[in-house]
Amino acid sequence: MAAAAAHDLIVTSGGVSVGEEDHVRAAVEASSGLTFWRLAIKPGRPVALGQVDGTAFFGLPGNPVTA
Repeated sequence: MAAAAAHDLIVTSGGVSVGEEDHVRAAVEASSGLTFWRLAIKPGRPVALGQVDGTAFFGLPGNPVTA
C-alpha cells in the first residue's frame, strides 16, 4: 500500500468490523497481517492492530460511538 511507504502510522475509521462491506481488515490480513482483531470490550469491540508493509496499522470501527 502506498501510504505505508510515506507514513509511520496508518489509522482507518471503518472497514474492520464484520459486515459484508468491511474490506479493510481483509486487505491488511492479505498484505502483512494483523496482530489482533476484536477486543472483549464494549463499545469498541471491532478494533484492529497490525502492520502494512512494516508500518503500524490501527483500524477503528466505522460507528462513531465505538470508535
